[in-house]
This record gives sequence, C-alpha cells and structure tokens, in this order.
Amino acid sequence: MIYLLIKALHAIAVITWTGSTLFVTGLLARMAAEEGPQRARWATTVREVSGRFDGPAMGLTWVLGIALVVLGGWYTSPWMIAKFLFVVALSALHGMLSGQVKKLAEVPDHQVPAWMRWLLPVELGMVFIVVLLVILKPF
Repeated sequence: MIYLLIKALHAIAVITWTGSTLFVTGLLARMAAEEGPQRARWATTVREVSGRFDGPAMGLTWVLGIALVVLGGWYTSPWMIAKFLFVVALSALHGMLSGQVKKLAEVPDHQVPAWMRWLLPVELGMVFIVVLLVILKPF
C-alpha cells in the first residue's frame, strides 16, 4: 500500500513539475519574440509559476522517485539508468530556466535568448521518452 501511495504522489509531482516547466518554457519563448508592456505581465506570471510550482514539484519528484527506486530495487535496471539520465537532463534544463526567471526578476528588460523558442519541443520529447521508459521498461 505504501508503494502505491508513493507512486501516486510521484506521478502527481511529475505532472506538476513537467506541466509548470512546459508552461514557463512556453512563456519564456514567447517573451523572446515579443517586446513591450505585455512582457512585464508575462515576467510576473513566469516568476510566480516558477517559484510556486517548478522547484518544489521537481524536488518532490526526485525524493519520491528515489524512494520508488529503493523500494522497487531497480538500481541497475537499464531502463532506470536511461530514465535517470533523461531526468538529470530535464533537471539541468530546469536550472537553465530558473536562471532566466531569476534574471527577469532582477532586470525586467532582460532579453530572453532566442534559442528558448526551440526548447519546448526538446522538453516534450524528453518527457515522452521518460514515459515510454517507465511504461515499457525496455532492455
């Protein structure tokens, strides 16, 4: 029963983390293409979503995910190692996004890099691969 509860909470944390990260990425990409008064409103929204949801959900995802690995005994499973690498990459991406959000908080006129426009499909692809690894457990 405890395993299923941890698994359910992990799934909720993952959905919250990926959803808010994708939302923040989309807004940052939009801000990279826009100028004007709308940017200030989006900057506020990005800071609020990132601060309230992204970080805490990512932390909870990691803690609960590690608990599931320990309870399931999946330390050396090839699918888990592959999943771990993608989750580390998603976490690094989260760090890059947090850096952009922090710069926006300090300097509202901060120019969001143009490459942020291409980040959303990359994130979606990585999340897609992680879900496939978890469900199919290949190798």
